Amino acid sequence: MGKQVMKTILSEIRGAKFYSISVDSTPDISHVDRLSCVFRYVLNDGPIIRFVQFLSMKGHGAEDLFNSLYSFLEEAKLDIKYCRGQSYDNASNMAGKSSGLQARIREKNPLAEYVPCFAHSLNLVGASAVNCLTTVSGFFDFVQNLYVFLNASTQRWELLTKGLDSNQLVLKRLSDTRWSAHSAATKALSKGFKNVKTVLENIAEDPEEKVEARTTAAGIAKKMDQLEYGILLELWTPILDRFHKTSLKLQSPQLDLNEAVQLLTSLKEYVNSLRAQFDFFEKKGKEITGSTSYKEENQRKRKRSVQLTRHDGSADETVFSAQQKFRVMVFLPVLDHLNSALC
Repeated sequence: MGKQVMKTILSEIRGAKFYSISVDSTPDISHVDRLSCVFRYVLNDGPIIRFVQFLSMKGHGAEDLFNSLYSFLEEAKLDIKYCRGQSYDNASNMAGKSSGLQARIREKNPLAEYVPCFAHSLNLVGASAVNCLTTVSGFFDFVQNLYVFLNASTQRWELLTKGLDSNQLVLKRLSDTRWSAHSAATKALSKGFKNVKTVLENIAEDPEEKVEARTTAAGIAKKMDQLEYGILLELWTPILDRFHKTSLKLQSPQLDLNEAVQLLTSLKEYVNSLRAQFDFFEKKGKEITGSTSYKEENQRKRKRSVQLTRHDGSADETVFSAQQKFRVMVFLPVLDHLNSALC
């Protein structure tokens, strides 16, 4: 049965003549890496995308990947000169311009244009933005630790589910593979923020709970009082939601290149528009946390280290309030990093 299906698919590809390929390494059930091989071709009814086979791999180098793929193409009687497109993730062994798999294929066929995987590229953009600032990475650690703490005990999880309103979402863990899927975690926390905090405070005050659990609950609840985390939660929730929706559309089989570019352009414009909305997100952060002051409210005066001549006159000291510091050193850099990475 399987051989007949394979025979039919290969016959379709040969009949279509021109095709594009997409490969990616993935471990099988025995934890051995295999190269998944997907073909895209066009029939009279429209574009077709077919998974064909898992290929054996001798290594993860570009030459090893090319040899595995090229051997399969020859065995399947698919001429590489008819390949018109190739798409992989952004790993250097795949996407490298001079020594990656795409370069090896273009040596055989210069017409095999390389198109990076938009969905994977978008995932890297978000992951990079999270890791660019310790405050932001600390915020996402807090979101994950909150979920882990409540999920570690069936009793705590029951308290959480009972403490949430019917229109609120149960907390979600951060995704290990898809950065945009963090949207489920931030959205759930944003909607049920005050209820979740109440659950934590009840655990912290429960004499029947272990001291370690009470201390942890109190520590997490205290972090939920921080205005900075409230602002970041209200900022990242719509950003992640937009990224997630864009990522799903980018994975649509019916998507064409022009639409993909339009989606990314629209996303970039949306992110850029948020730069002028700090006051809005600060207000939402205050509402959700109930806090009106920043963690570092008392800031030192910072002097500009400027060499002055007798013609320059005097230089005023630059004073940064906690609000200004957070806006300039966290809020704007996050958006600017996302914006520049989307270029």
